[in-house]
Amino acid sequence: MLKAVAFYDWLTDAGFQPELVEDDEEIIVACPLCNDDRPRLYINTERGSWICFHCSEQGGIYRFIQVAMGCNSSEAFDLQRKFTTASTEDPDDFFDARILERKQPVPQKLELPMSYRPAGPDMPTIFKQYLAKRGITPELAQARGIGYSESGRYNHRVIIPVVNDGHLHTFIARTVLTQCPNCMELLDRCLCRPIKYPKVLTPSTKHGATPGLAIYNFDAVMASAKRPAIVMEGWADCLASYPEQAVALMGSKVSKTQLVMLTALGRQHGLILCLDGDFAGLNGSLKIAEALAAELIRVRVAVLPEGSDPGKLIEDGKKSVLDACIKASRSFMM
Repeated sequence: MLKAVAFYDWLTDAGFQPELVEDDEEIIVACPLCNDDRPRLYINTERGSWICFHCSEQGGIYRFIQVAMGCNSSEAFDLQRKFTTASTEDPDDFFDARILERKQPVPQKLELPMSYRPAGPDMPTIFKQYLAKRGITPELAQARGIGYSESGRYNHRVIIPVVNDGHLHTFIARTVLTQCPNCMELLDRCLCRPIKYPKVLTPSTKHGATPGLAIYNFDAVMASAKRPAIVMEGWADCLASYPEQAVALMGSKVSKTQLVMLTALGRQHGLILCLDGDFAGLNGSLKIAEALAAELIRVRVAVLPEGSDPGKLIEDGKKSVLDACIKASRSFMM
């Protein structure tokens, strides 16, 4: 049997917003394994089993702690013993499949969180200030469908949909907080265990997200008359610098589908690769340039100052440095 109150307190400290219902026989939380921010993960305190009625994941307390909270096997086993009235060598002893009969799982489909609200004049000040710091105007945020969340799993986060040709491939939920709401340390120094408070949350691929099939801001740049197209890593980098000219890979690597999209973009606009000024960025630029050159796409490579990225340069008031790097970009030769 699960120690309901102790487990409830632990979930609260871990950043959840749990509810104790049915005379403490059930704990309800938003599932940390899927993008649904509604409380639809039910934990049965008598059986010690759980199920999410959105993504259909289920298991015992050991699995919840290990998979949902990111603990290793030893930590999960110790915590399971702490929060249950029986100790066991079998992590699945507390799973009872009969709980699955209560409801049928909802079919999977990627959607924006229920708590998502589009950017607009009534957007709370904390979100306006965050976007302004990143160099993004309210008008641009509205045009790109950027929104925010004030509740649930995505509380205190801006929500950035990644949409190509009308299809939502994934979304980025970036916190606007500078301190962890649990331990109150700066995010980079967060002391929370078993996992640190995440700056960014994204839906998983098994729940409908297809980030490898999308490039952020691709549709807007394809439709723009401005040339050349500039390829960056981060969503805020491209919006803050050249919103009608820059796209974001959401990383320094490309999938086969993204390479096809870059090829189309290069044929129409020409390309300048401007990834971050670190080893991953430079290495990624060279690999992408080589792959595009094999498709007969003329591409130029811009090298940023070491340790910098486009968004940071703009935040530091060094947009002229970024402009100079773009202007000084060199053609890639195989």
